Amino acid sequence: MLNSEQDVSSNSKAEKNLKALVRKVTGVFLVPPEGQKILLAFNENTKDVPSPVKEIADAFHANIVGLLSTVSFPYFLAHSAAVDKIYQRIRMAEGIRALKIDSEPNESETALEARRADTAKQIADDKMAEFVQSSEGRNDLIGDSLSFLDRSLKNQSLSESANELILQGIVLCWGDFEVLVRDTFVTLLNLRPSLAELLLKDTVAKRRFELAKISLETLATHGFNLSGKMGTILSEQQDLSDLHSIKAVYEALFPNDSKLRSALSETDLRVLSQRRNLVVHRRGLIDETYIKAVNCAQKHGEKIRVAPDELENHIEKASHAASWVLVASANILSSPNATTSG
Repeated sequence: MLNSEQDVSSNSKAEKNLKALVRKVTGVFLVPPEGQKILLAFNENTKDVPSPVKEIADAFHANIVGLLSTVSFPYFLAHSAAVDKIYQRIRMAEGIRALKIDSEPNESETALEARRADTAKQIADDKMAEFVQSSEGRNDLIGDSLSFLDRSLKNQSLSESANELILQGIVLCWGDFEVLVRDTFVTLLNLRPSLAELLLKDTVAKRRFELAKISLETLATHGFNLSGKMGTILSEQQDLSDLHSIKAVYEALFPNDSKLRSALSETDLRVLSQRRNLVVHRRGLIDETYIKAVNCAQKHGEKIRVAPDELENHIEKASHAASWVLVASANILSSPNATTSG
């Protein structure tokens, strides 16, 4: 009975230590969601949008996948090191066992060594594949990967680099969203130039455009033919690089779309834009404006720190808003006489 209680206590302590290590490591390094789960809602919402909106959706999807791959590089490095460590152990053992293989008649020493190596490699590959699929193998890989990342945290420069990588993820995330809303705007207005009337009638949106002041240089650039180029021209006046402009323009274009309005009003999306600006314009150093804007707990002058979970939330909210921008625009393009989205 005593041994049984000791085993339970030991397992409980080991599990507690593992969870503590997981919290420590994932508080610094991004472990990518399995199977691109982070984009499932985006893909579901946009699966039926027609071309050319579909091309914009595909580009955004590819950009987010690239973002996750970039920011998750430390994890992939740790995983690769863990896999290589285990494989080399198996491969060495099979290499030793292969030494018992005797030569065949008229087989040269070189040929025997090659046959032994091929045999060892084949067996090691099979055993590795089986090991990875087993619960023991998965646990070993998890443990070794976590230990690799934990050791990295003991190096201050590597720890700081991990935060910098997350901050670059912030910049990339906002950039991907910004490109999507701008490309969608250009496509929408090029195909439905009459929608410009909605912008001119809206008291907030119209201040961002000067349709009455299109220069001769602009006209000449477009061959004095503005047919199919309204979105292109307007985007030259307003690049939709900040959340206030994005909200003003899209709420004017889709005044009755409650899903889009709600998605663009998400607090997390606003915080993402503020963090992006802080990283790009102030090297991530916190100022009073940022503290007031996002209710930040960090102090003035400190380097902003963003947890990987927070970056995941930003990606989810940006993807959510992006999907409704695309859906609203697709609805307009598929309804020739429509001017607003319900």
